[in-house]
Amino acid sequence: ASIRYFTLFYSLLTTLALFALGYLLWGRVAALLSALLYALFSGGIYIYGSSANTETFMVLFMVLALYSFVRAGRQTHPWLLLTGLFSGLAFMTKQVALFNFAVFPIFLFFVSERFEVKLRKILWLMVGFAVFPIVFSVYFWTKGAFLDFLNSAFFANLGYLAGDVFYHDRFNFNKILFFAYQENSIIWLLGTVGAVYILIKDRVFGNLLLAFWGLASFMGILAGTYFWEHYFIAIIPALALLSAYTIQKWQELKPPLLARVFFVSSLLLLVLFALPYQLPVYLGLSPQEISVVKYGGNEFVVAQKVGEVIKKVLPPGEGIFIWGAEPEVYFYSRMRSVSRYTYFYPLKGKSPAAAGRIKELLSELKTDNPKLIVWVQLSGLDPEFREFLEKNYRLYFSVEDWRIFKRK
Repeated sequence: ASIRYFTLFYSLLTTLALFALGYLLWGRVAALLSALLYALFSGGIYIYGSSANTETFMVLFMVLALYSFVRAGRQTHPWLLLTGLFSGLAFMTKQVALFNFAVFPIFLFFVSERFEVKLRKILWLMVGFAVFPIVFSVYFWTKGAFLDFLNSAFFANLGYLAGDVFYHDRFNFNKILFFAYQENSIIWLLGTVGAVYILIKDRVFGNLLLAFWGLASFMGILAGTYFWEHYFIAIIPALALLSAYTIQKWQELKPPLLARVFFVSSLLLLVLFALPYQLPVYLGLSPQEISVVKYGGNEFVVAQKVGEVIKKVLPPGEGIFIWGAEPEVYFYSRMRSVSRYTYFYPLKGKSPAAAGRIKELLSELKTDNPKLIVWVQLSGLDPEFREFLEKNYRLYFSVEDWRIFKRK
């Protein structure tokens, strides 16, 4: 529960940051609209909005970076330094934030100033951006884990993008259409209209910056190649801001009565689009039922059951191993992992690196001899691991399609 409470509080901070940015760009009405739209649509069920995914944490730093850049104006520092700092934090949270950061030096390069001024401003940006990657690197270097850090934060992601883990569902553009349509279609429509209007008729600095920042957010989704649901959280701040801009522009229509009708209709439409998707789920279902609806399966529900059973048959702190993608079983059961591979994605694939990790895993298992091994899925078991399991363990009990094996 603490993870959910923290995520809720964190998302509130992002909502407030959207308010501040909207106020800075267009004033009070746009600020309130931006915050309202983010609050309505960022928690969507189909984009896993209430879950603690990295995108949920990344977007706060992205918004703060954009706010700092707009505040910078013609100043060289400290706002540009802050822009870099927040961008560096976003990058260390999830690397696709690099697309949004790239918008800032590009904009600085094309402003009408002397070359040395441009260079100085870009330098401040880069210095700020480098701070947190350096801090992280130094920390892991002092712990003797710098190469592990690089592998976990960067190289493993490159393997993931290359298809080392999953061999299907890459570049499925129907997913983009689906998640743009489900529950968020109205802000995709209003946001796109606002971006196009800015590019054609309202090319002031802040507006143009936001339009390209939104495009960078979309490029971050494309960079993932799999287009998983939670990727789409990253574009909600841009869509909320651009939709607020569009609605505020409607206020300027003549006659004033027509403007009010457009404004009220827009708000009603936005609320009616968001709530039918979310209210029945969050008010009518239990947390377990919500998990099944969100993820299309009950693996997370079963994980809790398995953890409770293991806690009853083993003393706290006993070593176990889980072959699967549910390391939360260690938490539920209060057991320790005998391997540093607490989920099996790094162990999958046909690359030499994955084969090396399997050998490392088997060495860890032979050394520690865990009393229990949990097999989460009945497919995708590595042949070497299967051979080890069949030779040294017997089936102990099952929970739905999970198998728990006990050392012979």
